[in-house]
Amino acid sequence: MNKSLNRLIKLALTLVIFGALPVMASNDSDWNRSIAFYLWLADTEVDAIQDGTSVGGGTVEFEDLVDKTEFGYAILGEIGPAERPWSVFADLAYFELADNAGLDGLDIKLDVEATILDLAGVYSPASKGGNFGLYAGIRYLSIDTEIGLTLPDGNTDNFGVDDSYTDALIGARIRTDLTDRWSLKFRGDTSAGDTEYTFQAECLFGYRTGKTKNKQLLFGYRYRETEIEEGGLTQEIVTAGPIAAFRIDF
Repeated sequence: MNKSLNRLIKLALTLVIFGALPVMASNDSDWNRSIAFYLWLADTEVDAIQDGTSVGGGTVEFEDLVDKTEFGYAILGEIGPAERPWSVFADLAYFELADNAGLDGLDIKLDVEATILDLAGVYSPASKGGNFGLYAGIRYLSIDTEIGLTLPDGNTDNFGVDDSYTDALIGARIRTDLTDRWSLKFRGDTSAGDTEYTFQAECLFGYRTGKTKNKQLLFGYRYRETEIEEGGLTQEIVTAGPIAAFRIDF
């Protein structure tokens, strides 16, 4: 999938999923809804091994090469009946990165673009959203990785992966109210299927603003790790770092 098409799909998913929220919940008294816009100030580290152990004819181990994110964000929307213990959410994250490195006479270039979409249903035993919830659903990952090597003799070697993957997703979340305005939230999940695994953990402080306290400023930390095996190329992608968000409940 080329990058222009990937961006178009990402935009379409955003419009369909998050644009449908007010339509699905036209009666304000019957539904709880929220949408949050995240800026993910993350570092992304990519470890890659081609055909078992090495890249470039066994010349160099291709590990810990990249630790630089060019762009990353996330959007999360959730909707559920006001008087019921369940809801559904969509969490869309996107990042792209690129870097060049010289190692043992090689010029190595890496470009990665990834879109991750989580769709899940949540059950909160305490009802009405509760402070504790279990969720399950699917995780869709689209990733385009391009690796280019320029050898000391001037010859080049290019390879990579451009594919999409769908995993089964399970997780849990909990919120603790510290005061009437401050809260602490934890979220953790794992998924597997087309990928070897993905693990994600997040911790956020929230501060409610406004007279009705329906707006929140959120800040904390998110960690995500994914391993993919495709066509002899094994990738471990770790994206982690501070995250800040603005959330509206309506």
